[in-house]
Amino acid sequence: MPKFLESLNISGFDANQYAQTHFSNSSNAPNIGLAFSGGGLRAMLTGAGAVQAFDSREGSQNPSSLEGLLDSTTYIAGLSGGGWLVGSVYLNNFSTISSLLDNGPSATSDLWNFSNPVISGPSDSAAGQQQYFTILHQEIQSKTDAGYNTTFADYWGQALAFQLVNASQGGPSYTWSSIRNDSDFAQSKSPFPLLTADGRLNGQFSLDSTTTTVFEFNPFEFGTWDPTNYGFVDVQFLGSNFSNGSLAEGEQCVRGFDNGGFVLGTTSAIYDSLIATALTSQLPTSVQTILGSVINETVEDKGLISVYQPNPFKDWDITGQAPDASDDALDLVDGGTDDQNIPFQPLIQPARAVDIIVAIDSSSDTLNNWPNGSAMVATYERALNASGIANHTAFPSVPDPNTFINLGLNSRPTFFGCNASNSSEPTPLVVYIPNTPYSYYSNISTLQIDVNTTERDALVANGYQVATLGNATANKEFKACLGCAILSRSFDRTGTTVPEACSSCFNQFCWNGTVNSTIPSPYNPILGTLGKSGGNAGGNGTSSGGGSSNGSSSGGQFSGSATQVQQVSPWIDIECQLGEGPYYEADTHMVRFTDVFGRKIYWVDVEKGPSSLRSVDVEDWVGVTADIAGIDDQILVAAKYGYALMHKATGKLTYIARVYDDSKDGAGKSERMRFNDGAIDPHGRFWAGSMTDNSKYPVETEGTLFRLDPSPFPSNSASEPPTALFATPHPVLSPVTIPNGIGWTPDQKTMLFTDSPSRTISAFDYDGATGSIGERREWFKLDGWIRLPKAQSTTTDGKDSEGKGYEDCHFPEGAVPDGFQLDEDGNLWSAVWGAGMVVRISEVDVDGGKGGRERVITGVVRLPTACTSCPRFVRGGGMVVTSAAEDGSVEGRKAQGRVFWVDVGVEGGRCWKFGERAV
Repeated sequence: MPKFLESLNISGFDANQYAQTHFSNSSNAPNIGLAFSGGGLRAMLTGAGAVQAFDSREGSQNPSSLEGLLDSTTYIAGLSGGGWLVGSVYLNNFSTISSLLDNGPSATSDLWNFSNPVISGPSDSAAGQQQYFTILHQEIQSKTDAGYNTTFADYWGQALAFQLVNASQGGPSYTWSSIRNDSDFAQSKSPFPLLTADGRLNGQFSLDSTTTTVFEFNPFEFGTWDPTNYGFVDVQFLGSNFSNGSLAEGEQCVRGFDNGGFVLGTTSAIYDSLIATALTSQLPTSVQTILGSVINETVEDKGLISVYQPNPFKDWDITGQAPDASDDALDLVDGGTDDQNIPFQPLIQPARAVDIIVAIDSSSDTLNNWPNGSAMVATYERALNASGIANHTAFPSVPDPNTFINLGLNSRPTFFGCNASNSSEPTPLVVYIPNTPYSYYSNISTLQIDVNTTERDALVANGYQVATLGNATANKEFKACLGCAILSRSFDRTGTTVPEACSSCFNQFCWNGTVNSTIPSPYNPILGTLGKSGGNAGGNGTSSGGGSSNGSSSGGQFSGSATQVQQVSPWIDIECQLGEGPYYEADTHMVRFTDVFGRKIYWVDVEKGPSSLRSVDVEDWVGVTADIAGIDDQILVAAKYGYALMHKATGKLTYIARVYDDSKDGAGKSERMRFNDGAIDPHGRFWAGSMTDNSKYPVETEGTLFRLDPSPFPSNSASEPPTALFATPHPVLSPVTIPNGIGWTPDQKTMLFTDSPSRTISAFDYDGATGSIGERREWFKLDGWIRLPKAQSTTTDGKDSEGKGYEDCHFPEGAVPDGFQLDEDGNLWSAVWGAGMVVRISEVDVDGGKGGRERVITGVVRLPTACTSCPRFVRGGGMVVTSAAEDGSVEGRKAQGRVFWVDVGVEGGRCWKFGERAV
């Protein structure tokens, strides 16, 4: 440790002299703990980057490195995905992260090979998968045959072991207790590893931090410090028939129940019915048939449950508070189920006297899978709970999750508990390091249990950058300041005056108690801005997600022609059945949009944000709306039966042009159809497309693109009725299937139009004087893939195109272009229904201009739900995007039907009003 402290280079402080003076009494030396949160592969690989940054065996010569921190650490704790990290390192003889990455994937090893979903096995072939599941089934069946209760969590754990333990068939003989025999551990060359899991009572379907018993696994013992069970057993004898802490007469000790894979499966036994269903659904159909009863039990139990039977704490109730002492089995679930998704509990026990906890938080707290401090709050609330569940543990004060976002505390390292005198109990200082995108968008879903090698390595590399603040490029003082935090409690014990450099560090990194609990804007961190947003830890109230007065997220900004990726989360948190037709009212700085099947029109004030949302009910479907020149109290809409005026205050519709006549167009045609999307052209005409009313009928190719012309001399006189503005609608293009985006190039010579099922945006020569269009031609076709930079792509198939710095990302089957708008530079921004994207399409030079120009995707806005319908620019460089409630995925359902905001840094092309003439 002295060598490590000296390497931190705290200005004006002689770390070596301090160690020589005080560390002869070992209680004066800092006692360090590391904690790695849950969060599936996202947490495991982000945490792996941090471990790599902290490990002196990695051999970095970088002067900004934090190598040596791992060597100086006493305890290392993990749960769920963080537990996979800790378990894999220790079950592989305290391996370095580099060696784990290098060992797999290879021809002889599947270690850390996540190219296929964990539950499906490492092989791509049907024969390989069959062999894999045969092995899994044989291993679990042997446990069943021995008389033990097995669940899907057993299969889950053994599947994890196949990819986390470097041994044949996942190392079924590898046990958690065998870690104590590792030479590095036996010689105290490695920290003491701890995993956590939550106790779950019979019939209990909801867990929280203030009532749940937290159990820990260490190489010697399994048990809990909580006042419920309050006891430990030798972990190597789990599976033995204990009663009141002793073996029953005639019973023998059982060994091997603490199988390493089973322990890893226990700490990540996700107790969520939707997630459990999603996991089991990834099994091949043949395997689902074989495991039918096991899967059914998992669904009935509302999630994965690891069953420890016999109950090691049967009849053990020394506190009189054990709720499961009479149960034959002890049920355990994912260690983050009680919302304590960072394993603080084993590290804050007074007996362990930990001074500082460096916590890597990769939780999925926001809709877009970023942390917001909720895990910190859960542990803090537990420590304060009057029930006594905390059992004399203490935790530093932390603010609410809204404050974490509003002050930017979830976007960079922050110290909590800097002043020990503020607590009546010994309290560790917590260095909170949240997952954030420094070099890669590391917010993959917890449900994503497969990543290719490129993405795996990118996640690890980003974790390294997060832990070191980009090797100090984001903040050159962080290394020394971390040293100050490590020494803080030691300074208190030795009565040492805090060095001036450390006082400066604490002013910079310590949370000073400022709170801003207002509802924050959607949190969308910008790639590469680690530590540069949101103000200081004391807080100026600036949100790292934006800070604009409308409560929007700032996101990244698009410029130039390089392909860029940005991710966003909901701005308007309502669930539209079919959100469509966003329209920006430039005169009022309002955005309006329609919920077609919900029969509502919404308005929101951009300056005031989501709290200003209001709506009116309408009697028919409304697909798209438009302003009318010179009229303020009504708007023009394309509705169920045709064009109509709508009173803005009441939603009352007055049809001025019905487009179908059953006597001419066929019986029932008017009922079969509805309007979908449209726009006003530069000469004030309203173009809108009809389609089959898909709320009642299957979609057929029977729609028409109509054009409604204003009268030759529209009057703005208040005395003249608005209906005098309109002429007869003209059918222009038919048949069409699902007409969507329509717009005009900046030179007003070309009209662009999307008929979604064709996956094509078509172009037509456009005559502004007459409104006529020329022959249809292909302008852009949405092929099955998009090329993205490796450092920014978030969904890849691992293909490297000719060794370039990008790879090909395939669109989901069924993804089609939807609504669009052009920006002021002529780039077209199109929603992609079924892919959760808005893509920017630009014309670029080919071969330096020698090969002409081509249209390519140069920007991507990713949204957390698949069915994105239409974007619309807002003055000031913003964009709103509507979506529909048709996402079938577990994650997507959380955001479906919402309206999103993203700052794109460019202005949209002009939106015309009906009856307005181009000049």
